[in-house]
Amino acid sequence: HLTLQWSRVIPTNYQLVPAVVDLKQSNRVRMMIVDDVGLGKTIEAGLKGAASVI
Repeated sequence: HLTLQWSRVIPTNYQLVPAVVDLKQSNRVRMMIVDDVGLGKTIEAGLKGAASVI
């Protein structure tokens, strides 16, 4: 399984929101991540993807 333990990334609280929303929903969640440049959209998407696999 993919976890944060295998990553060198230390996400900030706002980057964890998409993953937490995904874990709280029992059905499929569609979400658009539209943060400003440099705020870690790739990290948010990766965390959400990892949460979906679990």
